Amino acid sequence: VARAEANAVPEIIGSYPIRNRRVHFFGNLDAGDRLEVTSRASAQAFSPTPSVVVHSHCRRASDQTVIACAESIYGFA
Repeated sequence: VARAEANAVPEIIGSYPIRNRRVHFFGNLDAGDRLEVTSRASAQAFSPTPSVVVHSHCRRASDQTVIACAESIYGFA
């Protein structure tokens, strides 16, 4: 998840420390299958302490089943 977020929104990952991450696992990746990860970021707060939330979903390429999802919050405490 951390690598997918760094690729999706490098300016956020490089600018803000991570405050919290929740990951939920729903299944396994089969041998020889591929993992498709999508991430999207949204501003949670601008002032006085800016923070950004990144949601990521991991799918098995073979059947498009979501096998994991994560919510990461970046910002200053």
